[in-house]
Amino acid sequence: MLKTKKTICTSCMACYAACPVEAINIITDEKGFYAPVVDEKKCIHCGVCNSICPMLLKKETLVQNNKRQKVYACTNSDEQVRVQSSSGGLFSAFANYVLENNGHVCGAVLNDDLVLRHVVSNNFEDIEKMRGSKYIQSYIGNCWNEIKKLLNEDKQVLFCGTPCQCAGLKSFLRDDYKKLITIDLLCTCVNPPVMLKEYLNYQTQGNVSKYLNINFRDKINGWGGNPRAAFSFSAKWFDKEGYKRKFYEHVEENLFFKGFLEHLWMKDSCDSCIFMVNNRVSDLTLGDFWCINEFDSSLNDNKGLSFVMVNSIKGDYIFEKIKNKLNICKEVDFNWAVNTQSTVNGVGMKKHKNTDLFFKYESKHYSKMELTKDLLGINKVGVMTFDFSVNFGAQLQAWALCEKIKELGFSPKIIHWSEHHLYTLGDEKDSMKPFRDKYFSRSKACYTQEELLSQTCDCNKIIIGGDQVFRVWNSSKDSSIYRYLGDF
Repeated sequence: MLKTKKTICTSCMACYAACPVEAINIITDEKGFYAPVVDEKKCIHCGVCNSICPMLLKKETLVQNNKRQKVYACTNSDEQVRVQSSSGGLFSAFANYVLENNGHVCGAVLNDDLVLRHVVSNNFEDIEKMRGSKYIQSYIGNCWNEIKKLLNEDKQVLFCGTPCQCAGLKSFLRDDYKKLITIDLLCTCVNPPVMLKEYLNYQTQGNVSKYLNINFRDKINGWGGNPRAAFSFSAKWFDKEGYKRKFYEHVEENLFFKGFLEHLWMKDSCDSCIFMVNNRVSDLTLGDFWCINEFDSSLNDNKGLSFVMVNSIKGDYIFEKIKNKLNICKEVDFNWAVNTQSTVNGVGMKKHKNTDLFFKYESKHYSKMELTKDLLGINKVGVMTFDFSVNFGAQLQAWALCEKIKELGFSPKIIHWSEHHLYTLGDEKDSMKPFRDKYFSRSKACYTQEELLSQTCDCNKIIIGGDQVFRVWNSSKDSSIYRYLGDF
């Protein structure tokens, strides 16, 4: 019986691989993440699952801190590989070295069904598929047992994944195999696999017969690092009529990245992740070297630069072996480098204030992507009420309504609809104005239908009401209630 709390389980699948009677299954939970569940009818209560769970072990037993750590800024000398990689192309350099020495590599591959799976391979073509960041949770499946079999056959194996996956592999193996090399990534968090499908369906409006390529980190406009990112999310596909389609969207405009980088879809175990420290469980750590311009701007040519942290003797050995495949290889002050990386320096990442609300609402919402926009404040809830009256009740009801909307996770915006008070509302010299300025998020004053539409274009919901709006004396067709309702 698993003792790991659901909120801290990383879904590393070590328990799934280790169970001697196959009593643990991997399901998709209510939030869309892979999760282990025990079949009580098969379980023999041997305790193996708990003995190898990295979240129940002392993390110090997994750490590879057996040499002085070093940090380097690096790029692959193969420019084509570098351009196709998310940062500087270092994963490919390590992977190619292992394959050239008759080893195997385990990395994440996105298949045609948009499912991200870790696979074990000794095929150079598969390295191309493993290359590049993919910001959804991967399915480990039977990889741990495949890796163990290869290691027991004295084969060299390179594993690349998230820090918690590296911890899962090491805790599953128990022994420190000399021919195992682990690479962890500078990981912010993982997202539910379903969110990639939801985003692409939203972007393509479902008009897809087959996806040709999904690139989370397209460098069509460069890499960035000055210090902002410049890459784009891109996709290519055949539509249902057989036409080839594609789109590119800058990271700062891309809705998938907005949800990811704001940590709206964050897994519970990623919140305050215990592996976001400089004492890593892996031999090597790879990621983007953002903020490198503060150290040496000459290292950044906007094509991608890798952060490489060497954590062990094994890591140092293989790093020395691939140095001749690098164009840039510059050691960087360790303390400075670590302090620029919140996924290394112990600061860690926190989930968005509306993460729990997202998972609460999403099963009943018509669109996960529209809900994402709602809870990130991209979509507003328009409020049309009599908020401008010099009246305490009118002000307080408007304030209370907005506070309730905020409590539900949404962003209220009072629409200053002034068309029916054209001559009195342009001048707000009254005692209520300081209160409104402090507590209300209001649009510009709208005096025409065109102005009203321009101020409500970011609102996907509009609430109209208030006692002053619906009073009996406002029931004539020339009164404010009809002007409030307008074209709505």
